Amino acid sequence: MTTPSEKVLKILSSLLDMDWIAYHSSLKADIEWCIYVIKEQKIYQTNIQADKEELIEYVNWAVNEQLEVAEQEIPIKIDTYMNIPLYEKYGSEIESLLADSHKWDFDIFNFEIVTENQSLQIMTNHLLSLYNLYQILSFDNKKFMSFINEIQNGYHKDNFYHNATHAADVVQSFYYMLNTCQAIDICKLNDFDIGVCIISAAIHDYDHPGVNNIFLINTYHSLAIMYNDKSVLENFHVASAFKVLYEENNNFIEGVQKEDSKRFRMKCIGLVLATDFARHFTDLGKFQLRFSNCGVTDEEDRLLVMEMMMHASDIGNPSRPWKFCYEWANKVMNEFFAQGDKEREMGLTISNLCDRHSVIIPKAQIGFIELFIEPTFNILEIVLPNVNENVKYAIENKEHWKETMDNNNAN
Repeated sequence: MTTPSEKVLKILSSLLDMDWIAYHSSLKADIEWCIYVIKEQKIYQTNIQADKEELIEYVNWAVNEQLEVAEQEIPIKIDTYMNIPLYEKYGSEIESLLADSHKWDFDIFNFEIVTENQSLQIMTNHLLSLYNLYQILSFDNKKFMSFINEIQNGYHKDNFYHNATHAADVVQSFYYMLNTCQAIDICKLNDFDIGVCIISAAIHDYDHPGVNNIFLINTYHSLAIMYNDKSVLENFHVASAFKVLYEENNNFIEGVQKEDSKRFRMKCIGLVLATDFARHFTDLGKFQLRFSNCGVTDEEDRLLVMEMMMHASDIGNPSRPWKFCYEWANKVMNEFFAQGDKEREMGLTISNLCDRHSVIIPKAQIGFIELFIEPTFNILEIVLPNVNENVKYAIENKEHWKETMDNNNAN
């Protein structure tokens, strides 16, 4: 026998399982609240609040002194997703674009234009709101907006590649893996893990100087001295970002319990350090060894997958659809060439891929896809089968680069 309330609960639960509901956060919150009220049999219980202090006594009398208990038992439905609906002040076009932010063909360049160079701030706030993390993790929304604004402004606009648009792109890439590639379900990631992934992606290249670790080490830069030539930029990015976070107006984790705050910092450090390319082959080997014959089973496994998703999100542009792959390739190569020009002026050995007079971009991109992109996503596919879409695009883009090189040679 099925009661009407059970049937209603089944209908509401089926709505939550639909893919589109994730992009209607306020409606999702409404449905979840309705389910709670029906399950707890509180549908006829009333929350009464006196508008004037002098009426409180009468209200308490009317409900037999149960006002305070009733208010504690039934949570007031607060639309936490809409605390700061940042996109509203830019118009509905941004909200429409954000509805596609789970897709691998998301156009971050158009998003940057439409948001008037606020893509990192808006994308990050949107995802934290989408997963209701401000309320669940006790993140201070106002302080987070101050924090992410300072982070966004700290990315160098004159960098061809390592700028705020790249950071926003990595945030969106990570969301694609969490959502579309089902990492949350497959790896049993909790809300805390999701928050770490989103925020780590946002800060991972903060204050990037536009040159790589080799340049800093070879020039005895103060950062190389400070970090003993080990993951120089990666250590710098995460340390600088936490320095910003701990400023009074930016400390959005101030209300988080001490142990959780330490864990948040530890995991963010781990994910940002995982973007050091010097670790690439070691990390791929470790990942393959761990997951070739078994799935994700514990906290250590989850962290390993989160770090690999971070690395894949960071370098994944060659596995985007061709028009994005091509644009990102030109941006990163221009930044490399700018470094090579500096090295030439300083009389240093020009770093690999940084000599504009000898590097052939299509050839370099084909090599990068074969040596780094295909192996990375093939390895990640062991745990997240849906990244086979990335592998498909990478293979297609390799053919596009071959065609480009052939056309250049013909001319």
